[in-house]
Amino acid sequence: MGQGRGFVVVAGLLGCWVAAGCSKSTAPPQEQALPAVVPVQQPAVEPLELARQGLAALEQKQYDEAVAKLTEAASVNPAIAPFLRLHAVEAELARGNAKNAAAAAVEIVALSDTTAATVARLRLPAIHAQLGDPAATTRANSFIAFNFSMAILRRLHPDCADG
Repeated sequence: MGQGRGFVVVAGLLGCWVAAGCSKSTAPPQEQALPAVVPVQQPAVEPLELARQGLAALEQKQYDEAVAKLTEAASVNPAIAPFLRLHAVEAELARGNAKNAAAAAVEIVALSDTTAATVARLRLPAIHAQLGDPAATTRANSFIAFNFSMAILRRLHPDCADG
């Protein structure tokens, strides 16, 4: 009776152990991942609409907003950027910031060969004078006078090459 009983006890313990291992255990509750937070982005404004908004702000004498919108519009509208920057020069002058107006006008002259660059070049002497910079005013006036003289010579003598 000893061996049979020992076998039954071992088999019983083994059965309990297997049953305990196979049964569903109560695992700690798993934390569910929260959905990712996605920032809500405002719809992008069309580039030409941004330019219109900047020009409207300039017209309404909201110069700070006009400068911001015109500058942003110039960065996304390369074809009309010099003209938008020229309006930003006007807004800078209207809000009394001749230094930024001069910087924007110099940028227009340096980066484009458009009528906006010509207008900026013509406005630069007055802007430099507002800043109290006689040397820059004289340089800007001399540049205008030289280019004007060359334009007259080209009209009078179209067969002459530029020198």
